[in-house]
Amino acid sequence: MRTVARSSRLASQLPGLAGSAGSAGRLRWARAAAALALPCVGLFVACGSESEGGGGPDGNEPDSSFRPTDSGAGPQPDGASSSSGGLVPGSCATHFRYVPPSTSVVHIVRVTGEWNGFATSGPELVRQADGAYEGDVVLPQGRIGYKLLVDGAYLLDPQAPFHKFVGGEENSAVDVGDCALPTLSASEATREPAGFHALVQFAAGGSGAPIDDATVSATLRKDFEDAAPIRPSYTDSREGIAFFLEGLSPGKYTLFVNASDTLGNAAKPLRLVFWVEARKFDWQGTVIYMGMNDRVKNGDPGNDAPNVPAADPKAQFYGGDLEGMRQLVASNYLDELGVGAIWLSPFNVNPEGAFASGDPNHPVTGYHGYWPTRAREVDTRLGGAAALRALVKEAHAHGIRVLQDFVLNHVHEQHEYVSTHPDWFRTSCVCGTDGCGWTERRLDCLFTPYLPDVNWSVSELSQQMEQDAAWWVDQFDLDGLRVDAVKHVEDLAVINLSSALRHEFEASGQKLFLTGETAMGWNDCGTPGCIGNEENYGTISRYIGPRGLDGQFDFVLYHAAPLSVFAYENKSLYHA
Repeated sequence: MRTVARSSRLASQLPGLAGSAGSAGRLRWARAAAALALPCVGLFVACGSESEGGGGPDGNEPDSSFRPTDSGAGPQPDGASSSSGGLVPGSCATHFRYVPPSTSVVHIVRVTGEWNGFATSGPELVRQADGAYEGDVVLPQGRIGYKLLVDGAYLLDPQAPFHKFVGGEENSAVDVGDCALPTLSASEATREPAGFHALVQFAAGGSGAPIDDATVSATLRKDFEDAAPIRPSYTDSREGIAFFLEGLSPGKYTLFVNASDTLGNAAKPLRLVFWVEARKFDWQGTVIYMGMNDRVKNGDPGNDAPNVPAADPKAQFYGGDLEGMRQLVASNYLDELGVGAIWLSPFNVNPEGAFASGDPNHPVTGYHGYWPTRAREVDTRLGGAAALRALVKEAHAHGIRVLQDFVLNHVHEQHEYVSTHPDWFRTSCVCGTDGCGWTERRLDCLFTPYLPDVNWSVSELSQQMEQDAAWWVDQFDLDGLRVDAVKHVEDLAVINLSSALRHEFEASGQKLFLTGETAMGWNDCGTPGCIGNEENYGTISRYIGPRGLDGQFDFVLYHAAPLSVFAYENKSLYHA
């Protein structure tokens, strides 16, 4: 049964944007992973929905996936049972699927985890005609750690969307949602020169109650303003919920779709992000402009920080701010340079005063932004939240994407989480001191004594950081993150952050760009044609993939060419 409604023409409801995207030049990636990963959402389980996942960074990992069962899921009263056994309130029947590598001979596959103490007698998956192993396991809500038992050997699930440490051991993990609630997903999303078309699917929750057509609506957001609620172009019990948005001015949009079932259970709103622009944007080859917020331009002297007498004059706040960056964008200077994206230094609140640097005789302030003290607050010395939104709005009017520098490895000792959750942090030796090498102690050494190390092996910390990152992207309509100090945090930090963000922001196929900093040097083996940087490039590129980053900075090339040639006047590039 199809219910037809008016098509949505929204040009008059939202302010238009002038300007065009500028893109030129090339962005250098690590040689071992020169091509960006295609938009691919990591697997994410929330009972009542189904999602597929791709292969690993090399495209050769075994195929495995899991999804909630479509029937018998959700809390069932009085000990009623489903295909996986009796369900208790708050538990969900979660479906697991594992496809072994084609070169492997497998006899028995089990799933074991926190629910049974990782016992070797975990539920056995059943071999299917296509060679996959599948089965249902009743799990409580939350992030649940598990492993595959393949012929008695404990293995990480290569397709798991998350990882979780349990008892000091790293495991695969699944986020189990509320099976009672229906879910929304996009089966189609198409961008047009002046519009957007989407087909949304409604999956019933545990009760099996169908969609209530009267509750289906959507809100279109642009430049932090919402248009009046709109109805779908049509709803069809077989095809889905269709939206045809036309007559849109250039810019970035987010369509939020809402629906409930006939029992009043509301699905989580579906977020569909898209751009309307004359020329399709491509991160591959885009010029990224790095803006140190305090150093670009003083656009608003009213928020200038007072001088800190104890600090070195070169390490004071100079008065640069987000309004200064906005003015730079508005001047078309970046357009003329061919810039397609801005990478902003961290804009979280940083501490007052001065602190010791590598040279104790020259204390420095937090003008650079890398000493966060608040998880979700823009530093007023940079103009605060209003200035950041104004900058993003201006950049989007020029078709320029905005990246946040997101600090994963540490916080300042004055950070709010240090006082409320001291168990989330490590305070061990200082990197580079005797017995505390940067490589040997990369996961727990401190950059300085006043920067506690973030312990990503604590699951509560991991989930909080994921939520904080999503808050920044949502509140300020950001287009991605530059992830700081990647190799100094547990590998699951990148896996979990990527999976959480891609699940929330890439439902339409619009890329949320994640690039990282993995600082590696170069090995000059002394003879032309020698090969000495496989390990360096291997480290950089192992963080790239569908459940990881989209790209990394090429520090090997930096050390081999710009630094070596221009700082030390070396000749030839045989060491590159």
